[in-house]
Amino acid sequence: MKWLAVVFVLLVVGGAAGAYFANGDEATALVACEGMVKDQLKVPSTADFSGEKSSQDGATWSVEGTVESENEQGVMVASDYVCVVRLKGEKWAGRADVRPR
Repeated sequence: MKWLAVVFVLLVVGGAAGAYFANGDEATALVACEGMVKDQLKVPSTADFSGEKSSQDGATWSVEGTVESENEQGVMVASDYVCVVRLKGEKWAGRADVRPR
């Protein structure tokens, strides 16, 4: 399911274990995970997310889905990802694992 809501999220620390300002809802968890996935892509501006599924366990959200993006040669490639984020105070912390198909 594509998320059409506009959510403003400030990146505090980059990388796969980044932290993002958040209010703990599903929409911001999805945005935080997409940011963590983009951090691992060669051309993050080309990322197209699909098939996102999320689940919550307390303050922890798990998100999985598919992302298509360009590689170094400009060829679109599909990858599956799994992301787990937990709200710590006002920030998301966690990690995303991205695996090419």
